[in-house]
Amino acid sequence: MVMDVLSTSYFTIIAGMIPGIPYGFSLLEERNSGFLRLQLSRMSVNEYIGKKICYVGLSGGLSMVLPYFVLLIPVSLLGAPTTEKVHYQIMEGIVGAKTLYAWNGYFYIFLQGIVLFLFGITWAELSLLISLYVRN
Repeated sequence: MVMDVLSTSYFTIIAGMIPGIPYGFSLLEERNSGFLRLQLSRMSVNEYIGKKICYVGLSGGLSMVLPYFVLLIPVSLLGAPTTEKVHYQIMEGIVGAKTLYAWNGYFYIFLQGIVLFLFGITWAELSLLISLYVRN
């Protein structure tokens, strides 16, 4: 049921833009408002860069994982567990079929959540990189 909901929603269409929204372009605002000069007077440049990269990655990952888990709660309560008896025909040719049946399908959902978190980190860091080069 998780795959059906994700494939029929608009979430997958705009998934690359979502991680940049919360914190990815905050460097532009800090630079344009003059807050960056005040912040750099309080800490070193390397410390600021390290914190900025960590916070941008964390916000991007959370912006992808939180909607996924909000979707996951009702689907896991309403859906049937993924066992070999229920889905034996569909999952027969898939390479990772053994992981689909671990913990009644919840292990696969957990792995997919990790992949979405890493996807969010990647796109948030990319939006931070773009904001370094584009000053407007």
